[in-house]
Amino acid sequence: MTKAVSISASFNITCNTTNVSKNLKFVYTTNTGYGPKICMFDDLFDATKNIFVDKRLIIEVTGSFTIKNVDEVEAKMSKVDKSLGLMLWESEADKNVSIVIDGENELKAHECVLKRRSSKFAKLLNVKPEPGTTSDVEAKIVIKNKSFDTVKEAIMYCYDIRNSDTLTSENAANILVFADEYEIQDLKENMEEFCIENLSVSNACLFANSSITAKSEKLKRECLKFLSNCMKTATAVRKKKELKSNSFNSFFKRTLSQK
Repeated sequence: MTKAVSISASFNITCNTTNVSKNLKFVYTTNTGYGPKICMFDDLFDATKNIFVDKRLIIEVTGSFTIKNVDEVEAKMSKVDKSLGLMLWESEADKNVSIVIDGENELKAHECVLKRRSSKFAKLLNVKPEPGTTSDVEAKIVIKNKSFDTVKEAIMYCYDIRNSDTLTSENAANILVFADEYEIQDLKENMEEFCIENLSVSNACLFANSSITAKSEKLKRECLKFLSNCMKTATAVRKKKELKSNSFNSFFKRTLSQK
């Protein structure tokens, strides 16, 4: 519902040729006018009154206005079809870092993006160029023993882009380890939460191993808790024999000895 608008006015009206000068205060609540008469209508056309000077009638108004109960206008922004991250990712021309995965596949990225999202990339890219080379030579980062899909998912995350609509347990575990190794902290935290939320008998051992590799104490605790419950309820767990950590193996030995 529209509110009633009121305008408080404090003003002065002056017309020197009619000897009128008035200080006025008034609160306007409708579009009705308010103010003194400058002159009679007939006087306007009386040449002896000299109301017009050089064919002009000058009326000066000075004052201040205060408007109350104005309805707020919602600021609307135009719809953005693409995020800045996506536009940067699609802009191949100005990418200045080449990421080579296992000597076969290659990704291009922007140095400024990588350095802001990964402290390890920042260290690698801050290395001074060798003598005799120019600073505008494209930087190269070589990544070994990682799948192309894992690296691409992590790099696109640096651009705030989610490459895959769904992640397999193996993909999530690999990205978690990559995020830890290349010090992409927020990606690591996201993958920790993903693994914890999706813990099951089919991936608990995989996530447990990944928690050790990625130095994720939070995920490790949740995996221990989950595996403990499975032992207590005699629930079969996939790939239990593939647990790598001594802490997990000793945990199973203690649990079995208590039965």
